[in-house]
Amino acid sequence: MKTNKPVVTALAAWMVGMALVVSGCGGSPASPDGGTAANPNIVNTGTFTVEYIPPAMGAAMGKTTYKVLVTNSATKAPVTGAAVTVDPANTVMTMTGGMTHTTPIANTTLTDMGNGLYQGDIYYLMASTGGSWNLCINVDDHSGAVTMPEMADFTPNVGMAMGDTKAVQLKGFADKISNMMTPEARKYYLFNDGGTSGTAFNIFLATRESMLNHVAVSGGTILKDHMAATWKVDPATSLAVSSDGGTTWTSFTDNAGGKWSVNPGNLAPGTHNLRVKLSVTTNTPVTVWSGEFKTTDGLAATGTNDFQTFSVTVP
Repeated sequence: MKTNKPVVTALAAWMVGMALVVSGCGGSPASPDGGTAANPNIVNTGTFTVEYIPPAMGAAMGKTTYKVLVTNSATKAPVTGAAVTVDPANTVMTMTGGMTHTTPIANTTLTDMGNGLYQGDIYYLMASTGGSWNLCINVDDHSGAVTMPEMADFTPNVGMAMGDTKAVQLKGFADKISNMMTPEARKYYLFNDGGTSGTAFNIFLATRESMLNHVAVSGGTILKDHMAATWKVDPATSLAVSSDGGTTWTSFTDNAGGKWSVNPGNLAPGTHNLRVKLSVTTNTPVTVWSGEFKTTDGLAATGTNDFQTFSVTVP
């Protein structure tokens, strides 16, 4: 009986997650109309009109920075000082076969840019070619007139990654999660976080806890293994980069919240291939896999499978 408990826990968590996705962003009485035929990027939630503004080149797999414009539906005045957030549980990809998954989000609170404009980042795991994305935005203006956040659903078209490498994936070997009650290699997602220069390379690091839960990874992050036992990411966790084909490695600095940065080696302008490797450690509790290098194939590290490569352009 003791071995069945984690299975029940995992199943219950999956069922709750599916219920959230089925209800969608519009599960609230103040649900939106999902956009208009004239402009699917504009949603009237009742109190607010929320407009989704994609980047100039459109949303794409990897890091996408987007904006929303919030105005008062009655007066048309911009709504300033509001709490505008993205709902990670209901920002989901519904794949062609019907399965759903969420995607990593570093900060659920959008930045107030002034005059009703708010900005956020999302890290898309895949393009819309495999299904349809739903982006769920919540708005609360703190006026007291709105008793609960009003919600707006959008369906951004997420394009394929172009240019520099936007994201790579590494997997655990003994480091596993439970997927539909079956152990599988834990996936770690490394996103190019922008701002690349000769002296700066930034990564957003996240992992999959389940199809419906993706978590930023830094020292102190609490995760669960395939038996539903919790463990803590140790600050000694190492993310490192090599700009010379693996001869020398330089460690990233953990800036918390999954944000990691490094000087890749005073790179000259042009295109460079940067190798990145990840070793996650934990001492709460101590595990047999603590310190293992994550690999491209989820097998034990051999020296050829324990890194990924980013192609980046230095201006």
